[in-house]
Amino acid sequence: MSPELITAVKERIERGYTNEAIRTELLAAGYTETVITQVLALARPPLPVAEADGVSAVPLVSIEAPSVLTMVNEGFKFSLKRFDLIGALIVGPVVMLVLTYLTAESATINQSMLMNHFFIVLGTSLWNIFAYCATIYVITKNAERQVPFGEALAWATKNVWSFIWVSILMTLVVYGGMILFFVPAIILSILVGFSHYVFVKEGLKGMNALLRSRELVRGRWWAVATKLLGVMVVFFGLFIGVTILSGILLAASAASESLTLILPILTLTLVSVAIIVNMFVGAQIYHWLANTRPQAYLPPPDKWKYTALAWLGFLLPGLLIVSTIVLASLNNARQMGREASIKQQLNQTKAMAEIYYNQNNDSYAGVCPELEAVVTAEGFKNCIDDYDGWALAFTPRSESMQLPWCIDNSSDVGRSVLDIANVACASTPPNFENRADTKQRLQEFDTVTDY
Repeated sequence: MSPELITAVKERIERGYTNEAIRTELLAAGYTETVITQVLALARPPLPVAEADGVSAVPLVSIEAPSVLTMVNEGFKFSLKRFDLIGALIVGPVVMLVLTYLTAESATINQSMLMNHFFIVLGTSLWNIFAYCATIYVITKNAERQVPFGEALAWATKNVWSFIWVSILMTLVVYGGMILFFVPAIILSILVGFSHYVFVKEGLKGMNALLRSRELVRGRWWAVATKLLGVMVVFFGLFIGVTILSGILLAASAASESLTLILPILTLTLVSVAIIVNMFVGAQIYHWLANTRPQAYLPPPDKWKYTALAWLGFLLPGLLIVSTIVLASLNNARQMGREASIKQQLNQTKAMAEIYYNQNNDSYAGVCPELEAVVTAEGFKNCIDDYDGWALAFTPRSESMQLPWCIDNSSDVGRSVLDIANVACASTPPNFENRADTKQRLQEFDTVTDY
C-alpha cells in the first residue's frame, strides 16, 4: 500500500471527512473498493488496549478479507481498462498460431524455413516471459498508482532473471513437497504462492521471497485456501460457459473460413483476460496479507528446510527417471518369468502327447483334453487334434490382444495361430487385414474350450 495514499487519507480524516466522502473521492480517482477498504483501515488510528500491567499497547490492524466475487469482478474491470496488457500477453501465442497456419499451408519446408521458425519461436518465448513479468509488476503496483506498460517492461528487462529464479525456486519447493506426498505439496504451493508479488513489491529475491510469502500466509492458510478455491469455482463456471459458446462458434465456423481463424484468436484473448484476472486476485490477497502483517522481514532460522525442499525438488526428475527404469525392469522381469512358465507348460504337452500316442495305437486323436490339463496358467486355450497330429494355442489373459503361444507335434513353442486345415501351428504370422486370416482368428476364439 502506498504510504502517500495512506498519508493523504489520514489528512482527510483529521479534517473531518467521513468514510463515505473519502470513498467517493478515491473511487473517482480510479481506486478499487478493495484498496479503499484497506487504506481506510490503515489510516484510522487504532484504539489503545489496556494490558495487565496498565501500559497501553497498540493492537495489530484488522482488515476484512476481500470477497471472492468482489476480487473477480474488480479483476475483470481492471483487465477491460488495460488492453495493453491483454495485447502483450496475446501477441506471442498469436504469432505462434499464425506460424503454425503458414507452416500447414506451405507445400515444402526447407532448412532456411526451419531456422526462421526456430528464431521466431525463441523470440516469442522470450517475449512471453517479459510480458508475464511486466504484467505482474503492473498489477502489483496498481494499488499505488496506474503503471504504464513501458515502465513495467523496462522493470522486467532489469529484473527478469531474478523473477525467473523466484519462479524456479517456487517450483522446486513444491516438487520437493511432492516427494513427501501430495498434501505437503498443496500446503507449500499456497504458502509460497505469493512470492512473485513479494519480489515486485518488497524487493526480496530468491529464497527470501518464498519465506516472506510463507510468513504472510502462516496462520491464515485456510482463509487463503478458501479464497483461492472460491476463485477456482468461479473460473470453472466461466470455463463451462466459454466452452459451450466455443462449441456453438466452432459449429458455425465449419461453413466460414474467416471464423476458423477468428475463433482461436478469440480463445487466446479470453485466456489472456483470465490470466490478468487471476494475477489481480493474487495481488489483492497479497495486499490484504501484507497490510495485516509487520512490514519488516527477518530471515527465519528454519530457512534450511525450504532449501532442503528445493534440493529435493531438483532431484525429483532424476528420481522419477530412476524409478521408471527400475519399474520397467521389474515389469520386464515379471513378463519374462510368465513367458518362461508358459513355455515350460507348453513344452510339457509335447511329452504328454507322445505318451498318449504310444498308448493309443499310434494316434493323436482325442489327446486335446490331456494337453489342456497340463496348461494351468490363466488364459484362453484352443486345441485341435486328429489321427496324425495335434496343435495347441494358448493366449494369456494379460495378452488377449497379442498373438497366442502355439505348439504342435512337429514344432517348438512360438508366437503363431492355429492352422486348422493342417492341424498345426501356422508357419507364417497371420495378416489380419486379410479377410481369410481374420475369419480364422475369430473361429479360434469361437471354439475356445477353456478360460
